Amino acid sequence: MNIAIDTTSFGHDEVKNKNLVNSTSIFTADLLDGFVKLGLTENFTLIVSENHEEFFTERFPQFKRVVLKWLPLSLVYKFSKGKIKGSKYIKKFGIYRKIVEKQNFDLIWFPFGGDYSSVKTSIYGVHTIHDLWGFHSGLNNYKGYKHITNTELNQVVTISDYTRQDFKKIFDYEKEIFVIPNSVNFELGETKEINKLKNKKYILDINAY
Repeated sequence: MNIAIDTTSFGHDEVKNKNLVNSTSIFTADLLDGFVKLGLTENFTLIVSENHEEFFTERFPQFKRVVLKWLPLSLVYKFSKGKIKGSKYIKKFGIYRKIVEKQNFDLIWFPFGGDYSSVKTSIYGVHTIHDLWGFHSGLNNYKGYKHITNTELNQVVTISDYTRQDFKKIFDYEKEIFVIPNSVNFELGETKEINKLKNKKYILDINAY
């Protein structure tokens, strides 16, 4: 099976500085490292933004790559000295779909599924949903996301049972959702009172990283 992995969700600053800080980017990179250790890289091809090509070539040389190039945007990126990124326009103008559909992919995986990262193609798609905090805080377009879940997603995967239940509740989603945990499941964890941090400043990051 020939599987494509979308990497366009990686942040431009992360790639420029060669320092992954977003949990979703770290999540994807960890999985790619796992594929390398297991000797499975022959089965995967990375879909890479043009201005991210150097980073992924150096960081993951074991993988084949399909680079999203479109001359008009390449020129804009060059003459703007990198200030104008073309990845969102590549998707908006349908260039992403045309480039990807020319390849012989059986499946395309979006490690960070979302309304802005979703691309409708003729290829079977799998989207990983990390959390839905944006919908609870009113930051995302509900109608746009619901349209995607009903028409563009072949398979939804979540990183926890909590997220799976949240997704089904928000979007009234009836299809099967698989759970692949990237952290300790809530049911397996335990809570303890933290006394040593009393009267001290600290940051509590409830996430996988």
